[in-house]
Amino acid sequence: MALGLRKRTRRAAIARLSVLVPLLGLLGLLSSTIAPAAASAASAGPTHGGTLNVMETSTFLGAWPAGLYPPTDTSDAADFPYMDAIYGDLFEMGDGAKLIPDLATGYHFSPDAKTVTVTLHPGLKFTDGTPLNSAAVKVNWEADLKGNACACASSFPLKSISTPNPTTVVMHLTKPFSPILDLLPQNALDWMWSPTAEKKMGAKAFALKPVGAGPFMVQSDSLNSKLVLVRNPHYFQKGLPYLDGITFSAVGNDNSAVDALQTKAQDVEQYFITYNLLQTVQKTLRAQQLAGTSVLDIQLNTSKAPFNNLNARKALLYATDIPPIQKSLTSGVGLITQSPSVPGSAVYEPKVPGYPGYDLAKAKALVKQIGGLNFTLDTASGGSQLQVSEALVSEWKQAGINVKLDPLSTLQAILNAFKANDFGAIVQGVGGLTPFLNNGGSLFWRVASNGPFTTVHDPHMDQLLTAATSSINPETTAAALKNAYAYIAQKAYLLYIYGQPYYNISQKNVHGPGISTNQPFIYWQSVWKG
Repeated sequence: MALGLRKRTRRAAIARLSVLVPLLGLLGLLSSTIAPAAASAASAGPTHGGTLNVMETSTFLGAWPAGLYPPTDTSDAADFPYMDAIYGDLFEMGDGAKLIPDLATGYHFSPDAKTVTVTLHPGLKFTDGTPLNSAAVKVNWEADLKGNACACASSFPLKSISTPNPTTVVMHLTKPFSPILDLLPQNALDWMWSPTAEKKMGAKAFALKPVGAGPFMVQSDSLNSKLVLVRNPHYFQKGLPYLDGITFSAVGNDNSAVDALQTKAQDVEQYFITYNLLQTVQKTLRAQQLAGTSVLDIQLNTSKAPFNNLNARKALLYATDIPPIQKSLTSGVGLITQSPSVPGSAVYEPKVPGYPGYDLAKAKALVKQIGGLNFTLDTASGGSQLQVSEALVSEWKQAGINVKLDPLSTLQAILNAFKANDFGAIVQGVGGLTPFLNNGGSLFWRVASNGPFTTVHDPHMDQLLTAATSSINPETTAAALKNAYAYIAQKAYLLYIYGQPYYNISQKNVHGPGISTNQPFIYWQSVWKG
């Protein structure tokens, strides 16, 4: 497929839902004011009332061991379904990677991309009745960035925050960084919590029953098990949410979720990826493929043997034959790519010059040259990641590469492996709609020196990423990103497996963005049953 660049232009004084936010360094050109995401509800005729039962797999979204207070939430971006519902969002991300103001009304960048002004709806209140104003946003951001849980902090070049009036927050940056607002959706800095309630309750109690400004309020919370939410009657968007309540439950795997859906014990499962069940699911349920497919990849620990050796990294990439795995495990729906991009990405480059593609002879020669290659591969303990890992281990054996598979049963175990630098290679996800969205797949997190989940400390890599985030010109940004992709290939820092489609599966009487439409995320205020 030919290389593609989605070019975007913007005009001053245009306020419409179809404004496309330039996700890769163009945010500073002009102000943008867009209507709330509720206006893009999945179809006509939403009805009010009813409750929804939603399942989240325990190895990914279904774990919140430290509670749901953004500065101390150890799962961070992985808890976005709950956070969006409880706290609301300053900005949402919709179809075509559009940034949609929600609690915010818009934003404006200075010409040098070092200052960004965010404006809020007037009169916003948390569910405890206290004001959600610029002062509250400043308290939120400062606490989030100081907390240990906010993985985005390392790539958030914030110098200071000013609040010239109750509805205006100004971020002063340490350097030009035009994609900064891309770092908000699905991350701690997007979710607004009540400073008054947190101070009164204390952080530990607040994490169990947080107070936000979102469409729902917490009724009860059993960590890593069940979260019961009820409608916020004072939600700022009149007439929303449609539902009276949502109950989130952790489920062990996609198979168990399908069983629960088929017996009508549950209504929705998010992020279904067990592709061999799709035909079964589609007979009686809805399977909605989502926009914004992330790229399943293997992150190599370049800080220690064996992958501190470039030849070891290249040997692994040469030994990897993706098309048979993609065809077998995804029924062909996986998207083969050599970069953190897929169709729909702002800069799409499926073939990268210099990427070490499959060549078994070269793999064998390099393995022999370095005296053998043995390592441990960490992966999720179920679903498609485990299947992919098993298939890869079998392929690599043909090149003389011996791998011990280490299935990790919880998200926390995966995070601990990164924190302790206790892994040889680990199956992860990177990129998608934009390489900078901090929902777990940020390229910064994987290969920037200050990334929270990186072992790469390469000044030239950092320079290439800086070039991609400093420019407000789309062509310059695209060229810089392609240079970064080519350098990652040259250094064999990441092994790309395929673009991994995600599905939300549901009963057919459940509607809304991300459930009956292909928006990348579900925003619960716009979901209904009928």
